Amino acid sequence: LIEKNFTGDPRIAVDLLLPIAGQYFTLGDTAREYAVMQRAGAIATASGDPALIADVACGTVETELVRDRIDLAQAQLATGQQALTQMQRPDLGTTLACMQAEADLARKQGDLDLAIARVSEAIDRAERAGRTRGNMYPKLLSFLGAVQHQHGDLVASYDTLKKEQRLSE
Repeated sequence: LIEKNFTGDPRIAVDLLLPIAGQYFTLGDTAREYAVMQRAGAIATASGDPALIADVACGTVETELVRDRIDLAQAQLATGQQALTQMQRPDLGTTLACMQAEADLARKQGDLDLAIARVSEAIDRAERAGRTRGNMYPKLLSFLGAVQHQHGDLVASYDTLKKEQRLSE
């Protein structure tokens, strides 16, 4: 239905497909999630819109990591980051998603220092912009707390997770 009804508007098509892929991810159906992300990627690429390309590519990094396809995750991240450089004023949400993707990849590769640095920078950008509502900011905090714990910095992890808890309250 999405492809039939929104072929002329790739932004709407991608904006509808990404949450569908997210629901498949939540359900643990990585095959369907991957298929939906691939379709969104094809639409984004065909559009030539760097914002769409970055949204989908950076969103696909996590999909590839769950599938243990680090080389493809790296390629998707590179595609997303390249698309960001083509925009004069990239959307903050897209920028944060790509920073999260870079942190996810770094963590998967065992580079916890880079993961912490990238997600900390993303959190700082979100706070400076006043973007602490919605799903992205708590996700960043949760990720940071988990990586800090994995890194052995239990005090920092506790402080980060308390910050997330206060936000939820």
